[in-house]
Amino acid sequence: MEKLIIITGITSFLGKHTAKKFIKEGYKVLGICHHQSQRIEPLYDIKGLHLAEINFNELSFEQLEYYQKIVTFLTGNDTMYYIEDDDKVDKITDRILKLITFIRNYDVTFIHYAWAGTTREDRWNESIQKYNFEMSKKVLSFAKIIGASKFIFAGSQAEYSDSPYGIYKKKFADFAKTYLEEKQQYNIDKADFLLALRASYKKEKKHKAKINKYYKAYKILSPSEQERVNMAVEKYQLLKRPKRASILLKEVYKYTQNVFKPIKMEFIHLRIFSVFGLEDRETSLISSLLESFRRNSSFSIGHCSQMWNFLYVEDYKNMLYNIFSNVDKSEVYDIGSEDTRILKDFVLDAYNTLDASNILAFGKHKDGREVFSLPDLTQFNADIKNFKWTKFEIAIKEMWDNYVKNK
Repeated sequence: MEKLIIITGITSFLGKHTAKKFIKEGYKVLGICHHQSQRIEPLYDIKGLHLAEINFNELSFEQLEYYQKIVTFLTGNDTMYYIEDDDKVDKITDRILKLITFIRNYDVTFIHYAWAGTTREDRWNESIQKYNFEMSKKVLSFAKIIGASKFIFAGSQAEYSDSPYGIYKKKFADFAKTYLEEKQQYNIDKADFLLALRASYKKEKKHKAKINKYYKAYKILSPSEQERVNMAVEKYQLLKRPKRASILLKEVYKYTQNVFKPIKMEFIHLRIFSVFGLEDRETSLISSLLESFRRNSSFSIGHCSQMWNFLYVEDYKNMLYNIFSNVDKSEVYDIGSEDTRILKDFVLDAYNTLDASNILAFGKHKDGREVFSLPDLTQFNADIKNFKWTKFEIAIKEMWDNYVKNK
């Protein structure tokens, strides 16, 4: 089955870079952003990127359960044949229907970046971070509904801190692990065909002879599984449309083995440290520093005495792609480089490497909350062998050359 990469937060720095990486590697990529997002225009320049405008937090869990029904009964064509008499039809947006129709025949990996409030001030905003948490639960639920095989969550080094941003990032990761352990998911196609078979057997007497050879699929189920099929048939009112059910019956035979085999969605949790590169926010440290070099203007900065770790965005993309390609289990990874040192050293390295001549003004150390960025790469190195990181000096020079070219 062809693979599809779905990226939430596609308008973000990492979202855009991730899309470009997977498209380059030959994958179909679908980016999800807010409806009528003001940041969507640059995405049109990414050749091969498909887009869907979905606000997940506007969906209720009741609606998500209803979308489960849509996924269950989708056939080879785009006909939503069974929903015409349902009182919930008016709650289903065209965007969701198109999204489900588009993705149903793919092996889906979700990469979840969407997370508002990443500025220093908003990271301490409890309401914004709680909003992110609730929205992310719905994204995870939707990924489970459509049968995604992997869910890659972009966590943060802030999970080691006591900020609401870090707390809710960690809270979501903990929620996801529990949710995926408790919520059993069945192969949607196979359950779909069983429902069709059950309905057709009960109603279409004229096809009974043909149906009998498939009926053994229903008979081999345990009593509790048969009851599940019976209840689902009644709930979804499939008996009212037996002719449509019989169409599905044509393909039932090849799905008679292991009909209710559980599907396991892997949850890969990335604790991402300080990534820098082109298209990062203009207010980020590295972007601000390079702009001061370009303008030859003085640059005031904090004391920079804390330990820090910078990861070049090109290395980030390669780390992510290696994990996607080689890891077939749920796992937690710190995502950073091998270069951890005092932050001031990075700033001076950039200054000297690029032969800058502007004035750098470092502040004095003040007592208070310190932020330390110390990734543990043990698990990554155990699962991904011989990964090579780009030296900071080479990365900053490469970024500078492209930065100046684009100005």
